[in-house]
Amino acid sequence: MKKVFLIYLICFSVNYALAQNMSFLYEMTYKTNVRNNNHKKELYYLDVSDKESVFRSEYEKSSDSLIQKTGFGLGFKIFYNHQYYILKSLSENKVYKIISTPIFSDIYYLRIEDLNWRISTEKLKIGDFNCQKAELNYGGRKWIAWFTQEIPLQEGPYIFNGLPGLIIKISDVNSDYHFELVKIKKNANAIPHLQAKKEVTWEILKKMELDFYKDPYAEVRTRNIGYVNANEKGEKIQLSMKKMTESMQKNIRDNDNFIELDHIIIYD
Repeated sequence: MKKVFLIYLICFSVNYALAQNMSFLYEMTYKTNVRNNNHKKELYYLDVSDKESVFRSEYEKSSDSLIQKTGFGLGFKIFYNHQYYILKSLSENKVYKIISTPIFSDIYYLRIEDLNWRISTEKLKIGDFNCQKAELNYGGRKWIAWFTQEIPLQEGPYIFNGLPGLIIKISDVNSDYHFELVKIKKNANAIPHLQAKKEVTWEILKKMELDFYKDPYAEVRTRNIGYVNANEKGEKIQLSMKKMTESMQKNIRDNDNFIELDHIIIYD
């Protein structure tokens, strides 16, 4: 069994967990492609305040802070199918998946349905925490979670929430996606995050993904934006839009293991 590094949790108290403005850091391990067994690891933050929480990568968190200070961020993920940015309204008990369009980074939100957990009597000690098992069917996958009531926050990584305690780790039964808590720390007084003003449905999102795959640079041409590169001498090299399109399409196909299997897209 994989060793759990809960170094910062040993002396962690319940009162501290209930304090506002906490950051729970999760290691996310996921399979990028449905046809091979290659896995990728990333560090993700779950930042919690009294009214909302934000789940995003370490890179996205830094970008959000930069946007708040300067108005400019670090850019966004180039693919739709590996975006895991989640905003939860704790006061309204609503969960939103935040979507940024590749290249021009228009921001949308997608409402996530309520989760129907099945809590088991099975117990497990993880680090210093006494945990309990829960199961869930979400996104065409069966998920197994271990949560602790010793930190009575109904929170967890990605869209997962609603259990009577913090989720320490959760994975789907095929081990395509695995989230595990590795650190807890006090957060800043505010949680800057992306502001999405337009809602999309799964159907609209699927159309956006397919349109982007078929013609990734359609909007570049529409806006009459030229793409150039330079060699080692600094000389401009005109890029082939056809080659750029083929390269982008290959990258999308190579990263086609959707976390929501029931919304997977089969690319030609």
